Formats: sequence, C-alpha cells, structure tokens
Amino acid sequence: MLQEKPMKLSEFQVEIAEGLIKAEVKMGRPSLEEAANAPANRAQPSPRPCNDARLDNVGHMIQYGSRQWCKLPSCHLKSHFYCIKCNMHLCINKDRNCFMEFHTKKTI
Repeated sequence: MLQEKPMKLSEFQVEIAEGLIKAEVKMGRPSLEEAANAPANRAQPSPRPCNDARLDNVGHMIQYGSRQWCKLPSCHLKSHFYCIKCNMHLCINKDRNCFMEFHTKKTI
C-alpha cells in the first residue's frame, strides 16, 4: 500500500458511488410510495368483551386510572375511569354516562 500512488479524489468518489449502487444501500428519506405503504406506529385497539360478559351486570366496577380515550364509539372524550372487569375506559360525568350505556345497550 505504501508503494502505490494515492488515488485522485474524483476516482475515489466514483468507486464509492459504484460500490453503493451495487450494494443497493438506501440512503436519505423514504420515497412517497414507501412512506404510504409503511405501517402506522399506533397501538392496537383493545379487544372488546363479548356481549354476554358486557351485559351480565356482575363485577363491573369503576376504577380511577390513566387518562385515555373513551372506548364507546359514539364518544370522543378522554376519561380517567375504566371498568375493572371489561378493562375499558369509559366516560362518567354529569353530562354523559358512557359506563352505563356500554353495560346496558345490546348493540354498540
């Protein structure tokens, strides 16, 4: 190596470019197509309890916990309260009672 003549900068750049092209290394931002096909980094929705367990009126207790979106589809508010048995966050305040609605309506 010491006896070899140093390579010109332009030759070095060409060799690097050819090596990257052959290696198919992707650099930089993803293309619009790749970005559109990429999966979203969202949490999966929590599974809903079956209707028999949801409507049985046994063991459904309100617990205070972390603030999350109300799981009733018609509601778009956040709530600290969730059902211990169903493990579902549901609103309960003076204007709305999603907890009662979730545990009494047959179709949701």
